[in-house]
Formats: sequence, C-alpha cells, structure tokens
Amino acid sequence: MPVLKPMSDAMAEQYMQIVFETMDLTVDAAWLPEIRNYFKISARLAGILETYPIAITEDLAPVFRP
Repeated sequence: MPVLKPMSDAMAEQYMQIVFETMDLTVDAAWLPEIRNYFKISARLAGILETYPIAITEDLAPVFRP
C-alpha cells in the first residue's frame, strides 16, 4: 500500500477559505481548528479509498427496490 501524504494545515486552511467563499459562509473563528481537523481527517480517508482500484462495472452499493 502506498504511503499517503497527510493534508497540511496550510492546505486545509486554503481549502476551507475556498469552501467558505464559494458557499458564502461566515464561520466563527472559534470553530476553525475543529473544521480544519475535520477536513484533514476527511482527506486522509479519501486518500485511503483512492488506493483501492474499483472497476467502473462494479456496483458501489446495492440498489434498494421495494
């Protein structure tokens, strides 16, 4: 398995700024460390998922049919 490079604080803050501006959000400064932590965890989990190849023909989840 390849070694995954964690998201740096600077990258997380840049991403947060882009998201907040795009969504026209005003965020209390007290929440910024927790939001940055969430984005870093999410990026790490996404990196893990990217290491597993999935064929385009595979179903990602079962389809519910009543």
